[in-house]
Amino acid sequence: MWKRISSALLFATSAALAERVELTRPVMGTLARITVETNDPPRAGLAIEQAFARLADLNAKLSDYDPLSELNRNPPRKSRDLQHVLHHAAELRRLTGGAFNHEAGTVIRLWRDARQRGVAPTPAQIEAARTAERKVDLGGIAKGYAAGEALALLRRHGFRRAMVAIAGDICVGDPPAGRPGWRIEVAPGSARRLLELHQSCVSTSGDAEQAFEANGRRYSHIIDPRTGHALTHPIGVTVVARQGIIADALATALSVTGLREDLLRRYHAAAIVWTPESTRESLFELFERARPIRAEQPR
Repeated sequence: MWKRISSALLFATSAALAERVELTRPVMGTLARITVETNDPPRAGLAIEQAFARLADLNAKLSDYDPLSELNRNPPRKSRDLQHVLHHAAELRRLTGGAFNHEAGTVIRLWRDARQRGVAPTPAQIEAARTAERKVDLGGIAKGYAAGEALALLRRHGFRRAMVAIAGDICVGDPPAGRPGWRIEVAPGSARRLLELHQSCVSTSGDAEQAFEANGRRYSHIIDPRTGHALTHPIGVTVVARQGIIADALATALSVTGLREDLLRRYHAAAIVWTPESTRESLFELFERARPIRAEQPR
C-alpha cells in the first residue's frame, strides 16, 4: 500500500515540477513552433536548438525555392533524407493515379506566378507546363517529414513530451503530464474539430487563405496534376497518421481526390474532409485502436 501511495505522490510531484519550454522560428517559408514539457528547461532549450538545426538542414535538402538546395542541384546529390521523401512521394503518386504528383513542379510554378499576378494561365500555357521537362516539388510532403524528424531528435535526447508544429503540420510525442494527449484544434474548411493526440501527427490542407479570383472565377492554390488545372471547388482536409510524412502527403492527395478510404486504411490513418456540401469523418475508430484519439466539436 505504501509503495502505491509513494508512486502516486512521485507522479504528482513530477507533474507539478514540469515546465513548458517553447520556441518559434521561421523555417521552410513559414513559422515553426517547438514545445517541450520538461523538468530540465536548460537542457530542453539546447535540444530544441538542435531540432531547429535539423529543420534548417532538411530545408537545405528539400526546398524547391532555394536554388542551392540538394533538390535543385543538377545532378542532385541524393542524401538519405531526400531519397526517403522521394520514395514516399513516388508511392503516393502511383497509388493516387497521379492525383499526388511530386514531379508536377512546372505546373505548380505556373499557377504560383498566376496567383501573384492575379491572372489565370491560358489552356495553352497549362498544356505547355504539363508537357515540359519534369520539375520536382516536395511542398506537399516535406513539412510533415520535417516535423516528424524534429520530434524524433527530441525523443533521442530524452524529451518525449514534445510537440513540433510547422504551419499546418504537427507531430506530438507522449502526452503532457496528467493528460491523455495534446489538444489540437483543426479547421479543415469551415469544419472545426478538437483532437486529443499522442504519438501521432496531424496535417491540414485547404485553400481558404491562398485562393484568388480571375475572370469571375475562384482558383485554389491546390493543383490537380492530372489536368494541370487549379481546383475551383473549395475543400479542406485534415489527416491524422502515425508519421508526419504520411499525414502531410495524404492531406495533399485527398484535397484533389476527396475522401479515399482505401488510402486511409493502407496507411492506418483517419481523415476529416470538408466541402461546402458536407463534412465527412472517416476511420477515426480505426486509428483509436492503435493510438487514443478523440474528435469532437470544440467547447
